[in-house]
Amino acid sequence: MRRAVVIGDSNTYGFDPAGAFGGRFPETVRFIKVLERRLCEEWEIVGLGLNGREIPHTAAELESLDRTLEESSPIDVLYVMLGTNDYLNMFDPDIPQVIARLKGMMERVEASESIRHYHTALVLIAPAQVMTGADEYYAKYDTRDGRLSRAYQRLAEERRWIFLDAASWNLPLAYDGVHFSERAHLLFADRLEEHLNRMKFQLDWEEEEARKREMEAEGEAE
Repeated sequence: MRRAVVIGDSNTYGFDPAGAFGGRFPETVRFIKVLERRLCEEWEIVGLGLNGREIPHTAAELESLDRTLEESSPIDVLYVMLGTNDYLNMFDPDIPQVIARLKGMMERVEASESIRHYHTALVLIAPAQVMTGADEYYAKYDTRDGRLSRAYQRLAEERRWIFLDAASWNLPLAYDGVHFSERAHLLFADRLEEHLNRMKFQLDWEEEEARKREMEAEGEAE
């Protein structure tokens, strides 16, 4: 069985903004749990979502990331979907600063011994759009212009990570314009299920080709 790990924030956690005291959507709704049920015969799905999580960028946070990757290994596919909290916590939203933090995290992931050893497929997901509306103050946090997701795409191409653009998936958000609605969780699960099915086919093919090369090498040695 293969393993996929998703590192994310409150949307990966399954936060329900209408719930009290940090409540979560039920397991029947949260995209991680939906994927677990749908793909249970082929994939182990590990959701590492934390409310309020920003992109790891301090020394302590990066060391914690190292431990998380080691404890979660072996990982066949690693998904990273972070940056919304970084963006929203800035007085003046600064896309280059978000990207700089993300680049530092990605470099740390790439340097991880467990990631390198298991040839983990690395996937960067641009977060869903933030829809703050036309309020004079909060309008600056609205990401529907696509600049943030395009910056993610450029970074993914630079680092040679697979890129998925959740901002283009038309996910219906909750009343706060930030968190997934129930419907968004199910649609997001649909998208990741499609991607995981493609990844399994690719990984299986790569393993089969590697076995063939090994057999050919052994035959030549004899």
